[in-house]
Amino acid sequence: MLDVPAEVGGFLTDKMGKRLSNDAHIANIFVYDAASGEYVTLEGNTFVGGYQVELREGKYKLAAVNYFYHHMPSPSDLAVKYYPQGAEFYAPENHTVWTSPYQSKKLNPLVMNKAPGSIAGSILDESTGLALASFPAAVFVYDQNGFLAAVSAYGLYGGGYTSEYRVGGLRPGSYYLILWTFRDCGFSCSSQGEWYGGMDLSPEELAALSPRMTIPTSAYAVIVGEGETGAIDFYVKK
Repeated sequence: MLDVPAEVGGFLTDKMGKRLSNDAHIANIFVYDAASGEYVTLEGNTFVGGYQVELREGKYKLAAVNYFYHHMPSPSDLAVKYYPQGAEFYAPENHTVWTSPYQSKKLNPLVMNKAPGSIAGSILDESTGLALASFPAAVFVYDQNGFLAAVSAYGLYGGGYTSEYRVGGLRPGSYYLILWTFRDCGFSCSSQGEWYGGMDLSPEELAALSPRMTIPTSAYAVIVGEGETGAIDFYVKK
């Protein structure tokens, strides 16, 4: 018997109902298995603010996560949102999206609201303490359950290089950060990653940067309130 796919789709909007197109708010729609929380797939929002994801039969939870690129006017302050209104994967107000073969399901708008918390810091050379601004880099932020909450990328996809980063749209809570730096980018890039606090990623983590991570017991938590949490600096081994 063929495993016939289904489709789910809808629009990202702000609280006023305005669609969030990718020219102002780049977001990825992450799909997780509703029972286990394991990552399934992702899809981006379009220039009209819509998304469409092809899935197999099953039960899923959807989350819209901001990706900020340095060439955009300013970091987005929109918080990660689970369909239709949950702030975290395990929040009881999340909906499980059921799919069945041949089904094309139109979902209600996924409304993303602003959140006042942010994290800022510098990317520094471990040996000199000076700014490391010549390599593309990306900062991935995970919530206390290991689910991706935001991404801020620099020098990637046409953006300028910088030794400073900022990640916005975070609700008050504990977060764990990973810095990825990319080197020798021609036809392909070599990369290295580390948790905030200086611990290198394991070989398994390096092999596939997952939108859901197992938080190591020795990882440093960054406590975010309703404002900017600054001086969260990375020291990179060159």
